[in-house]
Amino acid sequence: MYTANLLFVVEVSLLLGSLYGILVGLVFMVVLARRAVLEVHTFQQEPRGYTAYMGQVKYRLIPFIW
Repeated sequence: MYTANLLFVVEVSLLLGSLYGILVGLVFMVVLARRAVLEVHTFQQEPRGYTAYMGQVKYRLIPFIW
């Protein structure tokens, strides 16, 4: 879901030729990456079974990269 949102923001900005949109997209990427890290920390403390889930899922945001 996060990856699709990131791609959407950047691609629409490129299609419209908006430099400001690309800058906003880059800021959006940083915010979503930070949110993903915070979610992992929260889920490690609360729901049961999340640690096992993390063992199965290798990538958080960008497949085969991070």
